[in-house]
Amino acid sequence: MVVSDVTSRAPLIRRASAEPSLWASLLATLDQREGLDSGAISSRLQVTPDAVERLALCRRPRSGSEADDLGETARYVGTNVVELATLYRLGRALEILADSGATTGLRQAARKREGDE
Repeated sequence: MVVSDVTSRAPLIRRASAEPSLWASLLATLDQREGLDSGAISSRLQVTPDAVERLALCRRPRSGSEADDLGETARYVGTNVVELATLYRLGRALEILADSGATTGLRQAARKREGDE
């Protein structure tokens, strides 16, 4: 996740992005894999950049409590729970694909197909 260095939370968020239990790591995945930086996330969730920083430092939803946890987090950052849940599911799907190595195969297939045209 790209975070401006002028914010005092930037170093903390960079460290938090290595912690899989925090939203910062999911937001970093969204940035790396989909180009959704903090500005795009802010726009998508219709929140301030400060709210995105606060989201980054939140714990991710617990297994079995996703709906409740997403609702609580959405209220905390001031966004719509449906938008937050959609973003969460996208990030998780990207993480799962990356962990399985599937993204490499998909990219190779896409390159091959582009070369065929």
